[in-house]
Amino acid sequence: GGTSYWDDVVQHGGMALSYLNLYDAEAAWQTAYDLGGGPVRAQKKLYIALNKPAGVVTSHGDTHGRTTVYDLLKELGRWVFPVGRLDMDTSGLLILTNDTDFGERLLNPDSKVPKTYYVKVAGSMEPEHYRALESGVDIGRGETTGPATAREVRRTDKNTWFELTITEGKNRQVRRMCEAIDRPIRKLVRIRIGGYALGTIPVGKFVTLEAADLRNCWMPAPPASGR
Repeated sequence: GGTSYWDDVVQHGGMALSYLNLYDAEAAWQTAYDLGGGPVRAQKKLYIALNKPAGVVTSHGDTHGRTTVYDLLKELGRWVFPVGRLDMDTSGLLILTNDTDFGERLLNPDSKVPKTYYVKVAGSMEPEHYRALESGVDIGRGETTGPATAREVRRTDKNTWFELTITEGKNRQVRRMCEAIDRPIRKLVRIRIGGYALGTIPVGKFVTLEAADLRNCWMPAPPASGR
């Protein structure tokens, strides 16, 4: 989050901003110039849903030579930026776009767009663990999470799988929530943003989002039912 995130957004594709105003991203976009000094032409707005594999970095460029999401988008041939991040070990739904206004609105905490994750943790999840996740937990650094919803999917003697829906975007939030209840995550996949689901997009592949898909991004997630 913060300035470093938007710096990363505008530096991709040989672009630089003369100034950066986080609260008026569209105005900032209008002041963008390519490195040749010419104004950027208005581009058709593009929206992409990528099924990010684990082990892939969300940012553009990596000093350690790791695969980034841009390596998976080479055939696109267009400048897009990720709307939010998934950490390297998290897989699943990542939206990318060249529409800075859309990106900022989707990320704005006031929008409270629900994001649903499929979580695999070590050990068993008891009712008190779900209650803690749903009511809010202290995740350190002076941060406490807001309300969430959880629905158990299955369990074995060693692991439990459940869906967790949050409306915040704190750094590594789901991992920190599970650490707070002493249930370390073994696998984490984002499966839904708003009402738009990852569905059958193959790992490492992307699809173009249509108008109906974009509307779904703003819709609430389907209600969780039972444990």
